[in-house]
Amino acid sequence: MPNSIGLDNLSGFTVLNDAYVKSVQHEEKQITIEVGDTKQQGVFHPQFKLGFFDNQVNYSVRYLAQAQGAVSTNGGKVLYSLGDETVELFESDEGFEIGIRLDAKPAKNTFDFTLNKKEVALYYQKPLSEYTTEELDSLGGIENIYQPDNILGSYAIYSQIRPNNTTGHQFKTGKVGHVYRPYAEDNSGDMVWCDLDYNEQSGIMTVTVPQSFLDSAAYPVFVDPDFGYTTLAGTQLSVNSTVKNNCISESVNHHAASANEQIDDFTVGTGSNGAGVGDYEVGAYDMGTGNTPDGATLLGTGSISVTAGSSKAWRTTSAVNLSLTSGNNYAVAMGLTDKSAGNIYLYYDTTSVDANNKMARSADTDNLDATYSTEGTNSYIYSMYGTVSTTGGVTEIPPTLHGIDYQHATIKASRLGGELEQ
Repeated sequence: MPNSIGLDNLSGFTVLNDAYVKSVQHEEKQITIEVGDTKQQGVFHPQFKLGFFDNQVNYSVRYLAQAQGAVSTNGGKVLYSLGDETVELFESDEGFEIGIRLDAKPAKNTFDFTLNKKEVALYYQKPLSEYTTEELDSLGGIENIYQPDNILGSYAIYSQIRPNNTTGHQFKTGKVGHVYRPYAEDNSGDMVWCDLDYNEQSGIMTVTVPQSFLDSAAYPVFVDPDFGYTTLAGTQLSVNSTVKNNCISESVNHHAASANEQIDDFTVGTGSNGAGVGDYEVGAYDMGTGNTPDGATLLGTGSISVTAGSSKAWRTTSAVNLSLTSGNNYAVAMGLTDKSAGNIYLYYDTTSVDANNKMARSADTDNLDATYSTEGTNSYIYSMYGTVSTTGGVTEIPPTLHGIDYQHATIKASRLGGELEQ
């Protein structure tokens, strides 16, 4: 592979066009990682790029260095040295990091990165203090919401397209990652949260470190933006009698069924506290050829039981095998049917548009109503989806939808009487 600038070896990566590349598998999703820029040979840039769905969806982040640096590797990291600043690019357990080590007090407390993206949107995760009274009421009150410190002021990253057929990927809710709230830590272990701002028009992401921290820090200081691979939403909602049921409502998030399709099962991101025990009912509503959930009829359901002390994770119903009518639109809904103790959780990300409808239900512990009736809307994407497969052939993947997932795996002989790679 071309290595005209003499890059050192980096474990697990190969060198391509003066950059490092590799593929990883995370949560049934294949991710391509590029460190440097394969499109600009002859020079190394402090940049990484993450590609999803065979690179039909991607984003790249580059530190805006004021001069050309010296590149080296050490301990699985790529180092880009700029005097008293060193950019460190490396894999973490759940994502990729592009940190900055400051060996001396910098002249400024802001650090700029370009963020170029292809078919993804970044959704700001506003602090609870910025929620309106109506938004808090729709979630049952602020006491029902827990926003981890690294989610406050962060950005969720969602695909804006339904990719073409790809092998080994699951779309789930369309989430491909999360830009967590950054922090700075000095040599004595003191840590402070930093502000994160993304300007959609300029494509610049800025990390601001509190000046007071830099003034008194024991150097070196490490500034750490973290880009996670997670597909689960970040904010935790305690589901109780007030938060009853939600259904994907935007027309772009509905699934328009093709011939010979079925919903195999449903999946929800759930968890509980030490005493939390309860059951979710998850189902699909058939909206016919319309695009609004009001009046939609319940096609069928599955159930998920949450036991005490369950960690945050995706959990899937048993097989439901619900046949879909070609040309009709479908949406996923869920509701709490029983909570015998403690708190059980659902997870969501905020968006910039109305993404869900809230169902009006006759009683808190009823099963999902046979006919959908809207009580209100909100701008959240919940971690829930259905998995769709074909029962008689291979279908093309339709446009964007957040509530339905396709199986992007090899179709086995049990379905088609032979094996066919998609």
